[in-house]
Amino acid sequence: MRKFLPTFHKIPNNATTIDLRNLAEQNLVEEEELGIFAQAQSVLNWHISHQHCACCGAKTHAVFVG
Repeated sequence: MRKFLPTFHKIPNNATTIDLRNLAEQNLVEEEELGIFAQAQSVLNWHISHQHCACCGAKTHAVFVG
């Protein structure tokens, strides 16, 4: 079984962030794409807040992401 590992890119020093609400209010993306962004944000938040297995307490690792 092949493991797919994420590729991390360096974030430029002058990069800024924007939350999803402001992204929607400023019409920076198409309305149809907002759901995709919201789903991605929820998956990222889940991985951040669930770093250990609920059954055994072992640290979890994102292997098959997508």
